[in-house]
Parts: sequence; structure tokens; C-alpha cells
Amino acid sequence: MRSGLVVLAGVLALTAGCGDAAKDSPPTGVDGLQIPTPSPDPDDFVADVDNPWLALEPGATWRYTVTGAGRITAARISVSDGPEHDGIRTTDLARTTLDDKDRQVDRVVDHLAQDRDGNVWWLGRGSEWFDAAGLYLPAEPRVGDGYLMADLPDGEVHAMVRSVDASASVPAGDYETLDIDVVGAQAADLLVSFAKGTGLVATATADGSVEWGLVAVDEPPSS
Repeated sequence: MRSGLVVLAGVLALTAGCGDAAKDSPPTGVDGLQIPTPSPDPDDFVADVDNPWLALEPGATWRYTVTGAGRITAARISVSDGPEHDGIRTTDLARTTLDDKDRQVDRVVDHLAQDRDGNVWWLGRGSEWFDAAGLYLPAEPRVGDGYLMADLPDGEVHAMVRSVDASASVPAGDYETLDIDVVGAQAADLLVSFAKGTGLVATATADGSVEWGLVAVDEPPSS
């Protein structure tokens, strides 16, 4: 079983299944955007990802406890400068899952980039670049917005904004959250929760069988 935010960040292990509402909703995550977009213009992008829901500073690491995923009991999401792709500077989001002895179970790296309006796009995973960039996270999420996140080899990943004023209680504390339903790519449907100024704080499968909860955020070392 895969889990987490494809999101996210690895985000995220994602699914097909009972998420038809998200898949059928108009792919207009943000007005005026073509989603997916096959030829992103480098002039539309900035060097850093500072979306308030997902600010990604290279060197930062988020640590999570994982329940219900068998031998996977913890996870880390870390940020680093990514490779340039067709003139666009990317930021790498790496998800590493760990067993109860802190040994690596798997690692997935996603390549993200932010446009000038603050929308975060998903350009590729690992050594593969997508034929068209999907929307990873809107600049101004609205309840009911639906959009394509990615077209992966094993299926499409879709998202729908469920709430912009939800809440989550995790080991790191209590947060007001943006909640997004993520479906597709042959895994369990996910509820993904982001907090402003913090980033990803929780994920849960639709049936609650697998959950991630933020434990701590390690800031980048001071230069």
C-alpha cells in the first residue's frame, strides 16, 4: 500500500475509486488557467514556492507519524532545489517512508514550480517529466474547485477542494486547515489537510484506515 500526499509529496498516494465528484468537476482550479497545460511559459514562473498553504524552503523537513500502514510507522517530507525543466526552475518535494526501526521503506521525489500568481504546478516525478503540467495547489482555493493534479503512468490524479476552514488535531498541535479530496492512480482516496504557514499537516484515507499526522517541522539550517 502507498500512502501520503502525492501530494503532496511525494505527495501523496492516490487513487481511483469512489471519488467521482472530484473527477467530474470542472478542471478550473483557478479562473483563467489551462489545466493541465502542455507548454508552461518559463516567464510565468518564479524561482521559489511560497504559496501560503505550501511554502517550500529548501532544507526544510516535515516529520509525520503514520498509523495503519503496516510496517510504515513514520514519514518525512523534505525540500530541495530541483532541476530546471524547459527553462522552469523547480523545487523538489521528497517523501520518504520509514519503518519502526527508522529504516527507509520507499522514497518518491516530485518536481514542483510556482507561477507568478501563486499557483503551484506539478511538472514531474523522479526521472520522468509529465507531458502536461497539472495543478498541485491553487493560489486561492475555493470550495468545490476541481482540477487535474497529474496524469501518472498508472492513471490520472484529481483533486477537489472540500473546505477552506476545517480543522485538524495532530501531534504537532491543532490547526485550521484547507482540506482537499484527492483521488486516482490506483490507491486509497485521500483527504489531505494543509495549514497556512505550516504546509501539509495530515492525510487520511477515506475509510480512516491509514493516517499521517504532523509531528514537527525542522527549519532549514541558518546560513
